[in-house]
Amino acid sequence: MPRYIDGVKRIKKRSSPAAKEPAAEEDAREKQISLERNVFFDGVKLSAGKLFNSIQKKKKAVINKLKDRKEHQEEKKEKKLKEDFRGEAAEEISEFFKKEEPSSSGENNNHFPIFNFFRFAEKSEKQKLKEECKKNKMALKQQWREREEQERLAKISRDKKERDERQNSIAEQAKRHRERLRQNKEMARKAKAKIKAERLASKLRKKEEREKIKGEGKKRWLIFKEKNQSRRVKKKKQFFIGLKKQSKKIALAGAAAIIIFLAAAGALSYFVYGPYAQNKYAELLAQKFHFPAVVVNYRPVSYSAYINESRLMGDYYLAEAKNKEQSDKIPADINGLIKEEIIVKSILDSLARHYNIKLETQDTNNWFQKLAEQQGGADVFLDKIYNSYGLTKDIFAEKVVYYEALKEKLKEKFIGDQGLHKGAYLRMEKVQKLLDKNKDNFEDYAQKYSEDIHALKGGDIGYIKLSGMGGKLKEAVLGLQAGNVSGIIKEEDKYYIIKVYDIKDGRAGQEVWLKQITIFTNYTFEKYLEDLRSQAKVWTLINH
Repeated sequence: MPRYIDGVKRIKKRSSPAAKEPAAEEDAREKQISLERNVFFDGVKLSAGKLFNSIQKKKKAVINKLKDRKEHQEEKKEKKLKEDFRGEAAEEISEFFKKEEPSSSGENNNHFPIFNFFRFAEKSEKQKLKEECKKNKMALKQQWREREEQERLAKISRDKKERDERQNSIAEQAKRHRERLRQNKEMARKAKAKIKAERLASKLRKKEEREKIKGEGKKRWLIFKEKNQSRRVKKKKQFFIGLKKQSKKIALAGAAAIIIFLAAAGALSYFVYGPYAQNKYAELLAQKFHFPAVVVNYRPVSYSAYINESRLMGDYYLAEAKNKEQSDKIPADINGLIKEEIIVKSILDSLARHYNIKLETQDTNNWFQKLAEQQGGADVFLDKIYNSYGLTKDIFAEKVVYYEALKEKLKEKFIGDQGLHKGAYLRMEKVQKLLDKNKDNFEDYAQKYSEDIHALKGGDIGYIKLSGMGGKLKEAVLGLQAGNVSGIIKEEDKYYIIKVYDIKDGRAGQEVWLKQITIFTNYTFEKYLEDLRSQAKVWTLINH
């Protein structure tokens, strides 16, 4: 039989050596513990269910027994009352009729008046007896009712007493049941605590074993490392000794390899960049080995990229240059124009890396749609670039539209870059601080510091349409009320601060009365690109 401690089955443990215990035996022990715990909880549940069912059965039996006893007592009592009433009533009736019977000697005395007198007296006496009997019956009925009421009250008292006793018995049974459930829960809690403690002890043993194995492995590794270190030191010494012996041969071989490489590179460069540069084999060689065609700010542009740009975009670049009426700036040959476009694109790519700009496909599509609308629609524009220059939509988007969209993004960064407009920004910041102290002197500050044509009128530019304003200006105006002053607003070549005086609804929409203080930077994005181009370090390696 299994032994129990405080209602919990004792789990037998096999003694095993403390050094190492096989993993299979440890898993078997954990499975045994889990199985015994499940068996214990199933037994607790089964015993609780049996106890509850037995209580319900006893309860029903007690209720049925009480009902039967109550019905039997009521029948017995009713029978007894009926018998008592019938006996008393029969005696009274018999006595009455005995008194009412006429004597045998008076049957023939009807002819004598004196006998009639006695008969009348006898009748009155009988009437009195009847009334007395009636009163006695009424008294008996009243007594019977009072007895019934007393018995009913006694029955109610007995029922109440039995009900109280039954409720007390049920409450006592429920109390004992709760106590047993509490004891079972306590036993289950102790069992869980014991199982948890055993699991924790098992984990600690495993951890100690792992640490022990790890420590032994670390010791072995340190020993191996020391031995290996000594071997490596010996091998290094031997290698450097051998290298020292063969140093002259190695130096001669390295020098020969460098000379051969330089000679080969020089020969190939002469073939590619020299008088044979127009040869198709030279072009093929330049594309195969990625010879640079142009170097812009120490960043090379490959010969293959140059050839690709020349074949695909040459006609388009030439037509665009003529359309802009810049014939005086157009290079003598198409190759010079292509080189110039490559240099500009390289500068734009450098700016994109500097400002960490990455264009999405949606940006390119939006800009292409904008160009197409200017030319009469997407279909017309695609037919034009294909028929005139042989360009598909993808090539045009990659070579032209991408850089136009990139310029737009760079322009936004240029406007927000305070380092490029430091002097103008500092002057405008000074005006902002003065307005923070006293915004009512806006007109005086406009006459003193503003640089546009409205300065003499205190910066008054009158009513302007809200629909005709630029994005940043419109956004600032919508956030202001009459009498409020904005912060510093930056556009491409100027800083300004505005003050709203009035807002009204005109025929063509809302109109706003503004006054502004303007300070010019005198430095546009196009001028910035021209400066970058003039300062760029460019090496052209090809002559065609």
